[in-house]
Amino acid sequence: MKKVFNWLKKDDNFWLMLVILGILAIIIGVVFFWDWMWKHIFVFILLWIILSGWGTIPTRYDIRNKK
Repeated sequence: MKKVFNWLKKDDNFWLMLVILGILAIIIGVVFFWDWMWKHIFVFILLWIILSGWGTIPTRYDIRNKK
């Protein structure tokens, strides 16, 4: 295990490559899957609102006039 950590400490290009590949993956993911991603996020938000019970969210009036 020590050898692995020493190798990672010495090899700064590995971390630079990892960061660059991560940024590229995010950019490619956003560019190519933008429509798919937002459609699914939108559906998830709508389902969450419906399933959480919109009417059960307390309003200011309910909180002030608590019995």
